Amino acid sequence: MPPKTNSKGQALFTCECGAEIVNRQSYIKKHYKTSKHLNFLATGEVWEPECKADSCESVKKYRENMREEMGDEEYKEKVRNEMRQYRLKKKMEKVIAQQDNEEENEDEKREDILPKKVIDRDTMIDFMKEMLDIIDKEKKERDPIVIKEYIKNAILTFRAEQLSNMKNDELVEKLPRISLVNPLKTIDKKTNQQNIDKIKLLYKYIHNNDNFQPKDLINPTWLEDTKNVKKKVKENTTTAESQRAYYTAVLSTLTRIDQDKYQSLIDTYRALQKDIQTDIFKIRQANLRTLREKRNWMNWNDIVKYTDKNWKSREKLIKALYTCIPPRRLEYGNLILAEETKENTLEKMEKKSDNYLVLKGKEPYYIILNRYKTWKRYGTYTIDLQNKAVDDLKYLNYKCLLDAVKVYLKDNNKLKVGDYIFGQKYGSDFGKELNKVWEGTNKQISVDILRHSFITNFVKKISHSQANDAFLKQYSDAMGHSSHQFLTYRKLDDEKLTEKFIEDEEEVELEELTEKVSKKAPKQQAQVGRKVKVHYAEGWFKGTIASIDGNEAIINFDNGEVEGIDFPFDMSVVKYIDDEPANRSSKMTAEHRAKISASMKASHASKKKN
Repeated sequence: MPPKTNSKGQALFTCECGAEIVNRQSYIKKHYKTSKHLNFLATGEVWEPECKADSCESVKKYRENMREEMGDEEYKEKVRNEMRQYRLKKKMEKVIAQQDNEEENEDEKREDILPKKVIDRDTMIDFMKEMLDIIDKEKKERDPIVIKEYIKNAILTFRAEQLSNMKNDELVEKLPRISLVNPLKTIDKKTNQQNIDKIKLLYKYIHNNDNFQPKDLINPTWLEDTKNVKKKVKENTTTAESQRAYYTAVLSTLTRIDQDKYQSLIDTYRALQKDIQTDIFKIRQANLRTLREKRNWMNWNDIVKYTDKNWKSREKLIKALYTCIPPRRLEYGNLILAEETKENTLEKMEKKSDNYLVLKGKEPYYIILNRYKTWKRYGTYTIDLQNKAVDDLKYLNYKCLLDAVKVYLKDNNKLKVGDYIFGQKYGSDFGKELNKVWEGTNKQISVDILRHSFITNFVKKISHSQANDAFLKQYSDAMGHSSHQFLTYRKLDDEKLTEKFIEDEEEVELEELTEKVSKKAPKQQAQVGRKVKVHYAEGWFKGTIASIDGNEAIINFDNGEVEGIDFPFDMSVVKYIDDEPANRSSKMTAEHRAKISASMKASHASKKKN
């Protein structure tokens, strides 16, 4: 008699308690811990599933009764809240499971991320009582268990006084790695290292020496003189982003050491960070080049044409990766050589967390990118090296890239499956490899300049009618961001591009004004404190923009959740909640339209003169 299977064709195991589960050891172990099985062991009663039809009827009756008692709107709100709590619970369970797996998979033992407080007996007794109350409350209210995170925040922190005997390296090791934005996430140790390095530099600017020690943070009077701090930071930086990094390093580090003690200082540096962030946002909204970009800018055609007789196949491959197809970020630095086989199929590789250069036999076929900055939103991206098509704009030239890959593999024939293509696992350090390729130009060509220069050149070539999501999607996908983000990267202080977009923007602004009068909500700038709604698989959720940091905006949702969203927003996912009703009727007359058009042309003419 064939074994029982479920709808997916998986073999089922029938437990003595009457339950049927997938016949795998992991599933069976989990089942043994369920209330059904434990109830059988205690009472001996075999569990029998109730009739599905009866169950559906009882659920319908229950819902109808609840709807009558509570009213339609209140009932819907209750269901929404239950679903939000359920999603939060699942998210927390996933995070905790990931943390557990990371700890189990570590080959070497390491010290605890966070040192323990020295706690006397009475304090410990009070703490345990508090913990028991929380556990009891969570059981009654069926809230997700967050004791593990609570312990990290409550016990595994240290007081500022412990800094007196610490070295800089030890401070980096001991600093908490829990995210300050979302306590369910952790940050990389490297982030703490970068923050301490920034504080050391700031100390050097103010005291003219390199003798910073953690004890200098116990009573940091040198940080309280914010006028002097701002002056020194401005003198030693060239961009607003660099200035923000110093303020972020201070408030992040002090918060992780002893938030209660430094609260007023933290608030001060948060205000400084917010002010500088406003300036950065204005620059980005204007789509102007930064000072660093102005010094090192190269037109895309010059970047593509540049070559060096001293290049070897390594440099030629790096150039091809960033010019034969639209330039991505630094994810190519972690490419691993892989071979497609019956056991190791393409589908299996796409489910892993590494990036691969895939061979079929000895022929390179694919580049699979599973892990990059925006992989959570856009998923795995596969580059088909055998694609012989070339787009009309000649930006997607896969044959050019394939030839460079073949030459590199031929010159490095000792590479074997499982090796890193460029010899080691790179992080942001791959940016240095990128700089070396164009070092003969005497400019620091970063991945940002490559991406911005490409998009600026791209926008010059396309007509206004082509600048739509459908046309841009293949190029924005190739670069790993949204089509909206694609257009925000263009640099309008390029002389040729400025004239083109002044003309296009007259037409766009006129269309937007027409939409505004024709019952459509006006577009509004993103700013901290604005109300938005964000679309997820379960529907739209309302929240408030808490902060905007570079390419990420932090949203405080009305249900208490906190989430980071790519910024600038993809307007198909994020919508602004307008403060004013958008139902003003009245059609724009031809005379009214002509007046607006004349007014805008006069405005743009004055801008050109200036």
